[in-house]
Amino acid sequence: MNEIVLYRRELTRQPLAERNKRRERDVKETLAYIEVKIRIFLCISFYPVLKHFFIFFQNMKRVYQERRSKKRNSLEVTRLRRALAAKNQALLRLRNKEKKAEMRKRNLASQQSKKQLLLEMTPFLSSAQMTILEAQLSNVGNKKKHYTDKFKELAISLLFKGTSSYRSLAKKLRLPPVRTVRKWLEHLHFEEGFQDDVFALFEERVKEMSPEDRNVSLLADEISLKEHCDYDLKEDKIYGVKQVGGEGGDRTAYVSHALVLMVSGVRKLWKQAVAYFFTESGMPGQDLQKIIKECISRLTNCGLAVLNVTSDQGGNFTSLLSRLEVTPTKPYFIHENQKIFLLADPPHLLKSARNALLDNDIITTEGKASWAHIRQLFDLEKKGRLKLAPKLTEQHIDPPPIYGKMNVRLAAQVLSRTVATALKVAVVNGLMEESALATSSFCQNVNDIFDMLNARDKTHAYPFKAGLHPASPRMEHLKTAGDWLKSLKIIGKDGGVNNHRFRWINGFLLSLSSVEQLTHHVCSTLEFEYLLTRRLCQDSLENYFAIIWQRNGFNLNPSCSAFMHSYKATQCC
Repeated sequence: MNEIVLYRRELTRQPLAERNKRRERDVKETLAYIEVKIRIFLCISFYPVLKHFFIFFQNMKRVYQERRSKKRNSLEVTRLRRALAAKNQALLRLRNKEKKAEMRKRNLASQQSKKQLLLEMTPFLSSAQMTILEAQLSNVGNKKKHYTDKFKELAISLLFKGTSSYRSLAKKLRLPPVRTVRKWLEHLHFEEGFQDDVFALFEERVKEMSPEDRNVSLLADEISLKEHCDYDLKEDKIYGVKQVGGEGGDRTAYVSHALVLMVSGVRKLWKQAVAYFFTESGMPGQDLQKIIKECISRLTNCGLAVLNVTSDQGGNFTSLLSRLEVTPTKPYFIHENQKIFLLADPPHLLKSARNALLDNDIITTEGKASWAHIRQLFDLEKKGRLKLAPKLTEQHIDPPPIYGKMNVRLAAQVLSRTVATALKVAVVNGLMEESALATSSFCQNVNDIFDMLNARDKTHAYPFKAGLHPASPRMEHLKTAGDWLKSLKIIGKDGGVNNHRFRWINGFLLSLSSVEQLTHHVCSTLEFEYLLTRRLCQDSLENYFAIIWQRNGFNLNPSCSAFMHSYKATQCC
């Protein structure tokens, strides 16, 4: 207490400023003393904790240094490994370059040997065999196959023959899978109407043809179809029905026929279908006229010269003749300043002539031709050992009801030179009456007319089967054959003359007149040496229909969709 009192008295005696300074100094000293006391107390109290903390810190420092040294070592190892990998990759690239260079040398030598092999085998193999051989050699050892356009066409044609046979060949030859071939066909579309792709192809092919090979014949005929509807899920279309009267017609009808147009070479033998049109019951004559003229214009723009149009004697084609004002005396029409001759298909005319003789008697200049004479000849042939007409069978005498009267072979073997000669021999030997000579003459004349309209060789042992040229003696026979046809009179079952019911006489007259004028035209203007009249017939188109039927299991009445698929397949082959 005394010290405090003395301290206060001493402070009161000093000035105020000094008094404040002394107080601050004393406070600081007191605080410093207290801080030292506290530190001493803390050090004494927390020494064990600080000791353990120091030890922990030392351990952590040692672990950190060890980890850092390990990381430095690992980085150095990684750097060395990367350097080694880079050197290995460089060495591998160098080896690959050497291998590739060696492979190039081997491939070059192999290609040269393959080319040499192909050159050596060319004289001994056909074009199709060379295409297969080239594909087999080019795809040896290649994982990714490469096929040429020719080989693709060959593969498509082989697949068209049948899937099972194609797979059988694929086991022995390196052929693409069936699915691959079908994928090649998926992007191709051959819809109803004119195929623009075909005409575009014509423009390219015509450039490679000689001027004489560009002369073509236009063939038109209809194929019967089954009245059936099919839905195409991929295209979202219904096939088998058609709007009658064009787009937005008044009614919908089933498709029962398809009109097919085909181009066939006159000098060089080739053929190509160019269009098809679905119809309800046959293409009307008015629409047929427009289609024929448009097709001729398209072919002319491609560089081809259409010489004639050949068709059968259906009602619509007969209507076409009248619309074009075509007659036996004027067997052509003018289109774009060009003469287009019209012909009736001789095989169809031959069948019609046989069918007329089968059901009627025909008055000729030699007498009355009758089917009874041919039946009598057949009965004599069955009894005798030596047969003068060995091809005659029951089918010839009584044609089967299903497609019997449509068979050209049966008609050609009846109205033939062989049957005509056999009838003459039977009359001379007294086995038949002399009235059978009229039937013999009828068979002989029809046979000669058909041979002249179906000539396929430049020369032939039988003169009527040889090609025609203006100086040929057969040109005069064309005129005499026309006069003979005009003299025919067909006697109906009622005993009256019914020539107006039979179109084959007028068809033969039209074809004879067209062939006569066309022969002079091609030999004088186009510098043909001769004319093969078989190139003007519809045989190419009829064979094409047979391929369509064969494609569908020899179905003579395919559906609309089946016809389209077959048409697409045949166009690609």
